[in-house]
Amino acid sequence: GAQDIPGLFELANGGTLFLDELSAMDTSVQAKILRVLEEKKVRRVGSATTQNIDVRIVCAVNEDPRKSLNNGTLREDLYYRVSVVQINLPLLMERKKDIPILVNHFIHLFNAQMGRSVAYVDPTVLEAFASYSWPGNVRELKNVIEGAFNIDRDNVITREDIPQYLLGMAGTVSSVKLGDHSLPELLLDYEIQLIRMAISECRTLKDAADLLKISKQNLHYKMKKYNL
Repeated sequence: GAQDIPGLFELANGGTLFLDELSAMDTSVQAKILRVLEEKKVRRVGSATTQNIDVRIVCAVNEDPRKSLNNGTLREDLYYRVSVVQINLPLLMERKKDIPILVNHFIHLFNAQMGRSVAYVDPTVLEAFASYSWPGNVRELKNVIEGAFNIDRDNVITREDIPQYLLGMAGTVSSVKLGDHSLPELLLDYEIQLIRMAISECRTLKDAADLLKISKQNLHYKMKKYNL
């Protein structure tokens, strides 16, 4: 909340403060941040003294700032105060050469966290990754690798260790024995997988609905219908 802002800036004094998903913060919190940036000093609640602060501010938003300004989730005065230098991070689908580098990074990360010895990702998996659109960007890739760690047992991540939707329609069809399920059943299973992916990638149902390009009400209906 806004009352925590002074302490946050005190902790970051002399360093860098990263404010993630700035437009998701309450506008009262944004106002408090703006006041600190303008005055370059903070005062704790209940304290009679102020403290000068010197902090580098780095902010991030997960959508076009102009959209956040238009819908009122981002204060215009704060935006212009923090947007002196802007860096646009391209979508993962626009920089797919980074995928192998990121995959190796996450392998090292989860090996250390889980005490595993996963050696590499099968080249056919990297091919599937290169063909996928990655609507959830790097966060989605990280989740896919983490999920593969929980399934893999031979220290090599293969196509069997990643979600079917990543393999595209050809991969999905090739893994299904025709006649076991009807087309509506297969499509229903695919829809449920996509909904689960969107929910896992997003912090709110509205964000998940936007990712799927459906209304929030429609997503809520489907979640209730499929008991998700």
